[in-house]
Amino acid sequence: MFLLFYLIISYLCHKIKVMAYTTNQLINSFLEHWQYIRKRKPETVRNYELYLRRWQQFYGALSLAQLTDTKLESYHRWLQHQTFGGKKLSANTINYHFIALRNWLRYLQLHQIKTGVRARPKLTKHISVPRSKITSSQFNKILQTFRLYKKDSLLTRLRDELLLLYLYEARCKVHELVSMTRQNLTTVSTAVKRVGQHYLRLRHDEVEALWLAHDRAQTQRKKVKALSQRSAQRLIRKYAIMAGLPEITADSFSR
Repeated sequence: MFLLFYLIISYLCHKIKVMAYTTNQLINSFLEHWQYIRKRKPETVRNYELYLRRWQQFYGALSLAQLTDTKLESYHRWLQHQTFGGKKLSANTINYHFIALRNWLRYLQLHQIKTGVRARPKLTKHISVPRSKITSSQFNKILQTFRLYKKDSLLTRLRDELLLLYLYEARCKVHELVSMTRQNLTTVSTAVKRVGQHYLRLRHDEVEALWLAHDRAQTQRKKVKALSQRSAQRLIRKYAIMAGLPEITADSFSR
């Protein structure tokens, strides 16, 4: 009898606990946990917030019990047909939305907050597209387009020129590229080395990383930050698109 009474009270307390939290509060709690307990990067937390707010926009005022596998499938179809910034989301970006959602649902489960979801949200299978290898004429077109682009500071332009020249000459992968240090300049051609030496003279720092972030956010940070793999990929993609070569990506440079 006592055990039955205890189970009933525990169940009622749990229901009250679930009802006490709104979806917005649960998302905020998860983001704080992700940032301060899990020690994730601020960029990751910002992306997760964006993805979960879109989920919240779709989810509306439904209860957690109404969050079901069928609702997740509807959300997937909704993302496929939505446009953000005038563009539809790629399969990879939709997967990022569902990775954030997976982690949020796991967080709820760890805190004994039940939903109607029974299966783990599935990710879209990525269909690989044959990689387009860059040719010398394509690279010269990208380099020419880059040199006509004068909006950035001299320091930033030198960094980007060094990045393009080094990547084309070394034919390495981007994760290898961003791990390069000052010492790697000794292994390149004279033309690339000349650009690199000019870039390093203007930096006025003692950081060993060959490429640094020179964005607006960096000027507000006290600690100098190395250029990330993602930022390097975006730079290469930007100049390729400006040159009218959207098929060229960072992977096009590697052997």
